[in-house]
Amino acid sequence: MVRIVNPLVDPANDPNKTQIVQSVGVAPNGRPVRSMTFVGPDLYLGTAEGLSVIKNAIAKTCLGGCNAVHISDGFGGVDHVGLTSDGINRIYMSINGVGVARFTINTQATQMISTGGIDVTAGVPTSFAFVGGHSNMLFLDRLGNLWIGDDISDGAANFSGRVWYISAGALSSIP
Repeated sequence: MVRIVNPLVDPANDPNKTQIVQSVGVAPNGRPVRSMTFVGPDLYLGTAEGLSVIKNAIAKTCLGGCNAVHISDGFGGVDHVGLTSDGINRIYMSINGVGVARFTINTQATQMISTGGIDVTAGVPTSFAFVGGHSNMLFLDRLGNLWIGDDISDGAANFSGRVWYISAGALSSIP
């Protein structure tokens, strides 16, 4: 994991000053990182084997030695291909072959959110098709709506990606 620091630059002095890249740490067991999200200063990682966290990843003391620690979210050993957060206490995870789940940090509880949606062209229920080994889109907008991206061709064809939407109201009704 690296962080890129964009120093405050006075364009009159040096308009071409480069950004600084700093090592932060690694995922547990050196597993590939598929996605990441911040909750406060803590960096949560979705890896090929699960969910993990680097506590206080933004600290200056976290240069190269703040390695991630695995979190038991009920989906250990499964590729976490997308992460997003409300920035306070919840992380939404797209989990390959499973669907979208929500992890609540303060209670360490995981709740399934959805395994799919209605295909708009056929009008039939359809499962999410997350591409294992790749990052897949998961985004919580400022209104609390959850956006989900998947790929029915598993990365084999162009123009096969889909975008799904779960409203803030529907999310708030899930315990």
